[in-house]
Amino acid sequence: MPAPCVEVVVYRVNSPDEAEAARREAMPVVARLPGFLSWQALRGFDEPGLFADVVLWETHAAAKAAADTFGRDPNLARFSRLVSQLIVMSHHKASMTVERGAGMASPARTGGSAEAARRADTPDMPAFRLVTSPYAA
Repeated sequence: MPAPCVEVVVYRVNSPDEAEAARREAMPVVARLPGFLSWQALRGFDEPGLFADVVLWETHAAAKAAADTFGRDPNLARFSRLVSQLIVMSHHKASMTVERGAGMASPARTGGSAEAARRADTPDMPAFRLVTSPYAA
């Protein structure tokens, strides 16, 4: 089974509000492309004209095909025109994830018992769990 592909795109726009509206219009078009799974749209806190998109695709091939479509699809032209600078566009596979959650503290770190591990997750010392992706290799 091929690894899912995480596409990361960071870019600048000159008209953030107009670009945000165009991006919103582009989302259903992209969502219909083969292999699309999700799209998280980000906008800079300190630089409103700095945008980032994190798009999840079923495969790397689907991500590459979508990128080729993006430049040619007339339904995406308005959004494409509003990008003033493409900073990075890259494709990745997940290697690991860190999760925060109750009761996930390491028993080894807390004296060896599961009960001690559950108690270790406090507001001042939250417990974390590292999850290695099956696609890491």
